[in-house]
Amino acid sequence: MTCDVTIRVSPQIVTLRQSDQRIILRTLPQGPPGPVGGSFTIQAGETVAAGQPVYVSTLTAEVFLARADAVGTAHVLGLAATSAAIGFTTEVLAIGSVTLTDWTAVTGSATLTRGMDYFLSSATAGMITTTAPQSSGDWVTRVGHAVSTTTLEIHVHRPIGKV
Repeated sequence: MTCDVTIRVSPQIVTLRQSDQRIILRTLPQGPPGPVGGSFTIQAGETVAAGQPVYVSTLTAEVFLARADAVGTAHVLGLAATSAAIGFTTEVLAIGSVTLTDWTAVTGSATLTRGMDYFLSSATAGMITTTAPQSSGDWVTRVGHAVSTTTLEIHVHRPIGKV
């Protein structure tokens, strides 16, 4: 099954096609200027809290909490900008930054560590950590950089497999 999600990444529009565990990005010709940043709205396949990293399911075209323990769930699409219950829509940021007064649902701590890079957790879906996964079979996905104790600048990288 193939799922398409259209993302406006100013000034371009990108179509994300996830098919057979591959993600294909296609850039369309430049159109009129849009909003700054790369955010879009998509349905949540499970409960998502603001700030949590998400991926798109190849079966349902919904977002689920990302986790670094398998390649299919380690491809972070972005961070949820808004909380959503299963079946409701959430705004996802692929570019830009997320500011939260309390990061506990995402990091296990109320604040970020300024100046640190954050990676997708292999232990808990939807969590990020300052320590890259180290276990065999885990995937290292850099998600962003803390520019303050409340703001994470999003810098999602492709997952790198661990041996």
